[in-house]
Amino acid sequence: MVNGQTQQASEIPPCREILVKSPADGPKEWTMIEMQGMLQARDSSDSLDGLDIGNLQMKKGDKNVSLTVGNQRLEGKIVDLSSPLAVMLKRKSEPLQGGQSATEYSIAGIIKKKIVFNHRPTVITTHYVSPMKDLGSQLE
Repeated sequence: MVNGQTQQASEIPPCREILVKSPADGPKEWTMIEMQGMLQARDSSDSLDGLDIGNLQMKKGDKNVSLTVGNQRLEGKIVDLSSPLAVMLKRKSEPLQGGQSATEYSIAGIIKKKIVFNHRPTVITTHYVSPMKDLGSQLE
């Protein structure tokens, strides 16, 4: 019953076959990044596609990671996911018998780990020498 009305069996869509493909050499392993807050591009574009976000640094064998974005540094760590996630691409395939096009999914990657940044960023400052520093001895 939906909204006080009985749903008829003819309204339920039939099950369709879903085809999932994986590359012959296996899907690539991806890593997910989890952050708090929002990333915005400096210009007014709405998309971050193709933009370099920052510099991600990690030491081999270490679970600690740092991400430098502009003048801010985020400290995080690598965490194993409790269950892997599949990154899938959806495509329409050639029509099957009966004329309907089928939906085909291909596995682009498997995510087994994520990098978690759950602390506020640290502002990076550079050492600045004031030009007024040397004037102290010249003032009377």
